Amino acid sequence: KNVAIFLQLGMNLNLLPDMTMCVANVATATMLPMDPHYDREQVQSIHLDLHIALLEHDQEKKDTIQKFFESLLSGTGSSSKVHMTVAPNMGADVGAFLTQLHEMEGGPKKTEYDLFLKIHTKTDPVWRERMLESLCGTVEQVQSIF
Repeated sequence: KNVAIFLQLGMNLNLLPDMTMCVANVATATMLPMDPHYDREQVQSIHLDLHIALLEHDQEKKDTIQKFFESLLSGTGSSSKVHMTVAPNMGADVGAFLTQLHEMEGGPKKTEYDLFLKIHTKTDPVWRERMLESLCGTVEQVQSIF
């Protein structure tokens, strides 16, 4: 399976820890057997790509954020790739998401995904918590979606 996370960081880089938890749970879930009674060799092969959109005014943080997430994903043992996009500040999270899709489509290697997760730094803490908790709040929650 090919899985993608599309993350739009928006204006709220201070919410990066919430997004990090979600990405880490998805990456960990890709490395675990779907049934706890199986051996490690019987793990389903899942490839994860992380697509991160930053707004233009945060462009100078692009390399730092990319290295942070590459380090996070390499620590899970996942065969993951991090793709960075700098997007104009228009269209809220959907504008950045459409920019990501456009860049992905025009990229050198097109990947077809079986599943994708779109998350963004929602300002409202209640909505953000509900979004993240229901989609990627725990490794077990992610595995139930796989």
